[in-house]
Amino acid sequence: MSTDKLIGYLSAIPEIEEAALHSFEAGEGCRLRVKVNTLGRTFSLEWEFDPHFPYVLPEVRLTERRCFGFIPHIEPDGKVCYLDRQESVVDPKRAGQVIKECFDLVIKTLEASTTGKNRQDFLKEFASYWCLMPNLVKGYFSLINTPLSQITLLNGIKTNRGYFITEEETGIQSFFKNIGARPASKKKEPWACIPLPYNKPLYPPDYEKELSIVELREMLLSHLNEKEWEILKSALTDKPRAQLLIQNPIGEGDHYLLGFRFDQPHRNAHPLFDDGFKGKPTPVVISPVDHKSLANRGGAFDCLGHSSVLVVGCGAIGGALSMQLAQTGIGRLTLVDPDKLMPENIYRHVLGWQQISKHKAGALKKLISRQMPHVKAEALNCKIEDLLNRPGWFSAFDAIVVATGSPNLNRLLNGYFLEKCPGKPVVYTWLDPYGIGGHTLVTNNGNTPSGCYACLYTDPDSGIGHNKASFAAPGQSFHKTQSGCDGLFIPYSTLDAQQTAIQATRTVVKLLLGELQGNPLLSWKGNGETFLKAGYSPSDRFTLSQEKINGQEYLYSHKNCPVCSYKVLEETHERSPRPLSIHFLCNSRNQCPMCLRREPRNWKIEEVE
Repeated sequence: MSTDKLIGYLSAIPEIEEAALHSFEAGEGCRLRVKVNTLGRTFSLEWEFDPHFPYVLPEVRLTERRCFGFIPHIEPDGKVCYLDRQESVVDPKRAGQVIKECFDLVIKTLEASTTGKNRQDFLKEFASYWCLMPNLVKGYFSLINTPLSQITLLNGIKTNRGYFITEEETGIQSFFKNIGARPASKKKEPWACIPLPYNKPLYPPDYEKELSIVELREMLLSHLNEKEWEILKSALTDKPRAQLLIQNPIGEGDHYLLGFRFDQPHRNAHPLFDDGFKGKPTPVVISPVDHKSLANRGGAFDCLGHSSVLVVGCGAIGGALSMQLAQTGIGRLTLVDPDKLMPENIYRHVLGWQQISKHKAGALKKLISRQMPHVKAEALNCKIEDLLNRPGWFSAFDAIVVATGSPNLNRLLNGYFLEKCPGKPVVYTWLDPYGIGGHTLVTNNGNTPSGCYACLYTDPDSGIGHNKASFAAPGQSFHKTQSGCDGLFIPYSTLDAQQTAIQATRTVVKLLLGELQGNPLLSWKGNGETFLKAGYSPSDRFTLSQEKINGQEYLYSHKNCPVCSYKVLEETHERSPRPLSIHFLCNSRNQCPMCLRREPRNWKIEEVE
């Protein structure tokens, strides 16, 4: 767009007294300087237009950046942060209107800043202003798990991976081990953490001025009451070299950590209480790396930090699922798989060439620990069958995920967990060949015994049975081979494995959050194009729409299942096929997924002696 047109659009705005070309930029962009008369004063704005305007909105700067004083939303170069560019959609045919709306937003931002209407934005952007402080020191990390409510002495530990501040050493060694951090010395440096009251937040100091010890002292005195000041003084009486960590509330239950170092020699008294201290406090950027901060920032669930999940099977689905579970915020993972990673696996496994010939469980454990150091991962390079003689061992887990891909092993585990671990949620997940679909089955969930993995195979006319959840018709073989019987494999891609893993991960998270009722069968259906081109036949279930499949998630259970069927006292006096340790009385027939499939009655389940 020509410079003359841009000047014309700006000159048409009543508050602008004059507009003129200031300079050209590389790529045919330009800068225009305008004189503005509004907000009770006259000031200048510089407009920088990108060559691709109006698809790229102009940047607007105050020529005299401090003409309104130290106010929010003004960057060090005078740039006015007047909107979120990522959320702005413009009409390229109305360039003049775009310029006018941008100008109105600039003036609105300046007006709110000068009148104090948006002073709270100083707190929201505290980190941005603090990082502009002179003589700033970086490379400091906080491992404080929860916001502190009282003045507390912490430990500062210098390592080869940075400087860490922690309230306690419990668990920190595993964190250091996971990230490869080694303490530089056994000597720890004291830090005094000062939590400020939520009704007295600290606003960012002017980043153009160095903060003196007197100003820091006055700042703290204005935010702490007399009792708190005395507590701080008492805590630092014999800690003349202690550094300061201020926990500053910035709204919505959040807080920002800012630190101060005192590197110049000080005498017996702490610099805060030493009138003879002539040095200046050095501002420090503290980056929170505790589980809660990282989980909240990354969209994970910090409330799952105490959850423990067992994953049986670390193949393409189990490997992706294990990584996803760690990234959701789950605090402890135990991985069980006896197999090693082979070269033919790498295109659909989260592990790569560097882990060839290594146990999948052990290699996954190391990968998870390096990437998510707060996750406590354990690997058992053995068969799950070897652990079945220890039923009490499974009680430590909040949920069990089975991703073996072996129907017979799954059926063995299904009967074991239902009998030995009643009420322990177990999630089975598997994939149909050629990516025609994937499945996730919840069993043993709380007080709902109906529905299990065996229900999918309950067929009185067959000793082998066909999985009725499958999207492939029965009686077909899908195994491929490159080296005889020893090289048999079922074809599917990493995308299919990851989609199935995502479905299973979401299910586990819902279970742990208490958001999933009953024992649903969840399936996703692919387009089947590759499957059909290979000459295979789909099952009748594949002809259903995804919406119809989703609506039948509880209809798979078999009333005569030899594993999970139970005794209904009103209808029979026969002995239940297996002992039940669950007492259940359903009084919400209009909501219960089991009762909706039966005649309205008050069902009661009792333990069978």
